[in-house]
Amino acid sequence: MRAHQIVVGADGTAESEAALLWAAAEAAEARGRLVIVHAWGGHLGHRAPYAPYSPHADLAFEQECAAAALDRAAAFVRDRHPGVPVEPRLAQGRPESVLPQHAQGADLLVLGSAARRDDGGLGAVVRSCLSGPPCPVVVVPATDLSAPRTLAELARAR
Repeated sequence: MRAHQIVVGADGTAESEAALLWAAAEAAEARGRLVIVHAWGGHLGHRAPYAPYSPHADLAFEQECAAAALDRAAAFVRDRHPGVPVEPRLAQGRPESVLPQHAQGADLLVLGSAARRDDGGLGAVVRSCLSGPPCPVVVVPATDLSAPRTLAELARAR
């Protein structure tokens, strides 16, 4: 029997941390494993127009920074949920392409909402991942950490 697999995107933001915590709690409840994916842009031709500019043109430096961010995300989860198996994955490419690829065959893809607009609209990565999801998707807002933390709690809250 295959273990329950939850894929979560990590980019170091507060929204990402909320998604990591939610996904880790769900993995703990399901006795599954958590796959943490950090996408990094590589060279400028692959950089999303909304991605911050890096003055470093050195791909090795960019990859090193991305690996450090992924390590921080994995440590963040392991500190709070030490019993959850964590598999960090560093992936070169745009998050809207990389995340669905890594979620193929997963039970769940968890994303943090990067919505910053007053209308509550979703960010570009979330919208892209929702347009053709490879599995069920949960979008976790960073602003409401008191919300139900697992799928079972969500079902009970209805």
